[in-house]
Amino acid sequence: MAQGAQDAAQKDCGLGNPILPSTGNKIEPETDFVSTGEMPLFLKRTYNRYWDQKGLFGYYWLSNFDLRIAKTPDNKIITAYRSDGRKVKYVYNAVPSAAWYENQGAAGVQDRGQR
Repeated sequence: MAQGAQDAAQKDCGLGNPILPSTGNKIEPETDFVSTGEMPLFLKRTYNRYWDQKGLFGYYWLSNFDLRIAKTPDNKIITAYRSDGRKVKYVYNAVPSAAWYENQGAAGVQDRGQR
């Protein structure tokens, strides 16, 4: 598991504002909005200093609205950027049947906040 993902799992163990002493990473979750009802609308964002992408709220901030898909120029790999910071890679293969398959290799699923 990448350091940022380990840090996010330990976010309640921090000291200060919350900084994890073991890594120096700052993880700070914020809930900005929650509506009421059967299917509430909400906006949650998390600051993770080890996350290397730019989200809706700028660098180091992830939110539940930060979803996107990117293809490589040769159209053989798709990367799905999840709202929790994970990057999931899918590779196009014709075998066993023509479809996109999740890359289960070492670089397939990348943990949030990799550095």
